[in-house]
Amino acid sequence: MKKIFPAFFALACLFILILPAYGENMKENKVKMIFGDGEIVVRLNDSPASKELLSLLPLTLDFKDYAGEEKISYLPRKLDTGGASEKGSGDFAYYAPWGNLAVFYNKTPSGGRGLYILGVIESGRDRLALMKDNFTARLERAD
Repeated sequence: MKKIFPAFFALACLFILILPAYGENMKENKVKMIFGDGEIVVRLNDSPASKELLSLLPLTLDFKDYAGEEKISYLPRKLDTGGASEKGSGDFAYYAPWGNLAVFYNKTPSGGRGLYILGVIESGRDRLALMKDNFTARLERAD
């Protein structure tokens, strides 16, 4: 019993030191898109393109509907997709050929052919689907 307690104590101290930093990193990887009377919260992945998008925030962007499946907006500059993978699925993406952000409200696409998944919508998808006309939204880090 005497040998178990020091090991348990050391492990508990390690968790106390690591968990706050882990929570802060998780917070840094969330963004919110505020529009009209709604907002969505997106959990970003750890891709180079997602990190570059974070470096551009806050942004005010004009969105329009595309094909009844997504809202798109052109970023002020193209993101560097070097080292990023087109594999994965999510509903918050970057379409490199056009240089636009694509926020899917009606389906969850897989990456590929120039579509780089940046993250997943955690909340607010239904509010985004209600936006029928073009709109302006503010994209910023979530608290």
